[in-house]
Amino acid sequence: MSEAEIIIKGELHTSRGDLEEEREILKKGVDHLIFEGSKHKNWEFKLSQYWYAWVLIIFEYLFARILYVDKSIVEDLAEVQKAELQFTRESNTSILENSHTMVKAVSAGIFFTLTAVAIIIGLLGQTRIGSIGLLVSALSPLLLLRVHESRRATVGRDIQIAEMIEETAQDGGRVVVIVGAAHLDGISEALCDELEYEVKSPVYSRLSAPHIKDIAYSSIVAFSVLYVVYSGLLTYVQFFV
Repeated sequence: MSEAEIIIKGELHTSRGDLEEEREILKKGVDHLIFEGSKHKNWEFKLSQYWYAWVLIIFEYLFARILYVDKSIVEDLAEVQKAELQFTRESNTSILENSHTMVKAVSAGIFFTLTAVAIIIGLLGQTRIGSIGLLVSALSPLLLLRVHESRRATVGRDIQIAEMIEETAQDGGRVVVIVGAAHLDGISEALCDELEYEVKSPVYSRLSAPHIKDIAYSSIVAFSVLYVVYSGLLTYVQFFV
């Protein structure tokens, strides 16, 4: 294996402190960047996957894209240095396509059930609770799919990322890996013992004052948008269904 400097940076996706540290890491040079996310951002779903498209719409557009810190500067820094950029997922549907049929069915059932409950709660006059229920209807199946993906014995996501790191390290150079903090232990366990690497934990914890400050305003915005969209959904149901 060629000599390679490997830095595995764990982050909180909502942390500005982690973004600043990642910028400093990349400023020192990068030849290969492995970045948690989807390579292709297309929204081409099969008919049987439409429910999952709604899960992503609710979670990403009404929540994550508002609450999460924009990481485009990280990709830009890598591009300027002509680094090879790799993503941990091929597309938006990868997590679903890699799941067992039974897990898909259970996840879809959870989504439809919780969405129906959320709408009923809103129709009964509890709009705020119902809007939170709509978010839960998307988060629950998504969490189930991700836990299933991560814990699969031979093709778990942490194992796949570790294999990407080992393969990339063969080319030498400076390899920077940016993933969610929850993946750090699994990746470290999966990497071969001969490989030398540095692990950087999140700058601060989820419940720390700096992180709460990071998410305070964006949380208000995210839940406000969710409330407005949910109210519109209730209006549609009342008049057209």
